[in-house]
Amino acid sequence: MRELPKALTDLSDLPQWVAWNDTNGRKIPKALGGGNAKSNDPSTWGTLGEALDEAERNGYTGVGIELDNGLVGIDLDDCVHDGQIDPWAQEIIDEVGSYAETSPSGTGVHILATGDPGTLGALGRANHSKGIEVYNHGRYFTVTGNAINDAGIVDATDAISSVMGREFPEPSPEDTLKEELARLAKSHVSRRANETVSHNVKRDSKSGVRFARVPMGLHTCDFCNMLASRGFVYWSKESAGEFSHWHADCRCKVVPGVPEIQSYWKNGVHVTRGFDPSVEGYDPNSFLAVKGNSAVTRDANGKSRTAPAATSRNQQSRASGLPIGVHAKTGNMDQSEYDEYRRELEQARRLKQIRLPRNEYAHVMSELNTHLSKEDRKHAIIKKSIGNYTYTIVNRGFGDYLIVGREPID
Repeated sequence: MRELPKALTDLSDLPQWVAWNDTNGRKIPKALGGGNAKSNDPSTWGTLGEALDEAERNGYTGVGIELDNGLVGIDLDDCVHDGQIDPWAQEIIDEVGSYAETSPSGTGVHILATGDPGTLGALGRANHSKGIEVYNHGRYFTVTGNAINDAGIVDATDAISSVMGREFPEPSPEDTLKEELARLAKSHVSRRANETVSHNVKRDSKSGVRFARVPMGLHTCDFCNMLASRGFVYWSKESAGEFSHWHADCRCKVVPGVPEIQSYWKNGVHVTRGFDPSVEGYDPNSFLAVKGNSAVTRDANGKSRTAPAATSRNQQSRASGLPIGVHAKTGNMDQSEYDEYRRELEQARRLKQIRLPRNEYAHVMSELNTHLSKEDRKHAIIKKSIGNYTYTIVNRGFGDYLIVGREPID
């Protein structure tokens, strides 16, 4: 790597540097000390000197810096042609007025600046039609040192706000209404499809078909958790609490199955549970211990009394290794992993879904459902290289993925 300009060496003591390696066209961030770096794990980052040592020791391609703690990265794609920067990109470079360099491919530009997080909020936006992305968390930028200006890393809060307002304008009331109508239409289609499935399986009711409630959303209320904890024991979608009947934001689905019914007494309570092993990952046990749940038990004299659920969320999570409300596909987690997952999930609530062409979206979803590693499923924010792009995905459990970013692989 060439000698880095002063703007970057001024950041040398910032513990946000990583190494990176080109692997079949993918820019893989490398942790200091081995393995891959994670944008949500500062323990895998280090200083510039440490990152350079790691890259040299392992023969990696170069170093990069994580966008965090007020550091903002602006990625301008496909804007350098025959050594000249396109006017639209030069306008943004001049407006921000901070350090800028060409990307590893030589066809794009990376701008690094600082910006007040309290003013800018969480930045994670992409306009792929124009080729501009802006981030201040959850990403790293490769660093080439091939500067195209003499600027330092400056506070560009106002300029970045201006760029965001121009390149990513807030939707008009008309657009907001269209999005809401589209959401309602999608919900209606999903509901009708669910009703069709329910109607079709009624013909098999004599064969033991029953229904279960499966929470799908980012947050699940106690009532839905209670219904889900019984598994496949409901004779109809109505008795399972068909999702349109409870609250507006409920993302639960009612699905059919042919279960193995278990019936037993526990703490003086008669429990009936239905397990269908053919439904991958659905474990009603994971919804048992929820806040507010109570059970009727009997004391030594046989009198009934109301008692709280036997274990708390955290206690049950430690016992089963499966976090409450999280699909088994996220992988078995210990308590520290689950706590980290929840922190990521809270952070992910600020990220907005991006729109992809239908065929591309279907391809990405297929890849996520079939090729996502167990380790990745332990995280709420995932980066996955698929085809020519690296996607940022929010893993909301139950195979419910939200695509919030897409970055071309240079």
